[in-house]
Parts: sequence; C-alpha cells; structure tokens
Amino acid sequence: MSFSALLDIYGNILSERKKEILEYYYFDDYSLSEISELTGISRQGVRDSIKKGEEEIKNLENSLNIHENDIKLKNHLISVANKLKDLNNKYHDEDLLDLIKEIDSIIENDN
Repeated sequence: MSFSALLDIYGNILSERKKEILEYYYFDDYSLSEISELTGISRQGVRDSIKKGEEEIKNLENSLNIHENDIKLKNHLISVANKLKDLNNKYHDEDLLDLIKEIDSIIENDN
C-alpha cells in the first residue's frame, strides 16, 4: 500500500501543518532537515509530526477502508473490461467497444 495514495485520500482531514509536512516528505521528497528549515519546526518536531500524521492516516484507513475498497473496485472494473474485450473479440460490436473504451478511461484516470 502506497502511503502517498493514502495521503491523497485522507490528507485533507489532517491539520494543515501535518498535511504540509507529510506532503513535503512524501511528494516532494524533502529531508527532515529541509522540512525543518521550511517550517521553522525542529528536526525532531518534524519527525514527530510525520509519525503522528502517518498514524492518523493509517487509523482512518483501518476504520474506513477507502483505499482498500478503491483497489477492489478498480480490480473488478479491470475484470469486467477484460470479459467485455473477450466478448468483443467474438462479436465485434461497436457499442461494446465504446463501453470498453469508457471503462478503460475510468481505470486510466484513476492512476
């Protein structure tokens, strides 16, 4: 499970400060020292904030399962798209092909 994906889902629930620090750390790949300089928080304070933010996000996912359910839904869509592709190979139906393209677009936009 990618923590960045969890941060995308749950980041807005965190305090602005924790969200900012986690985004610097996970999205911008800043070191603790760099984040400390940017925020004016001690290096240890940055580390503590990252750990607390990670814990909050993990607890949210454990309670709500949004990311896990999103993955299950995406896998189901992929399975449906593959079955439709098999049908289209057999029947060569334009409406079916349009539906396949629409599902593929949904899957692609989710990445």
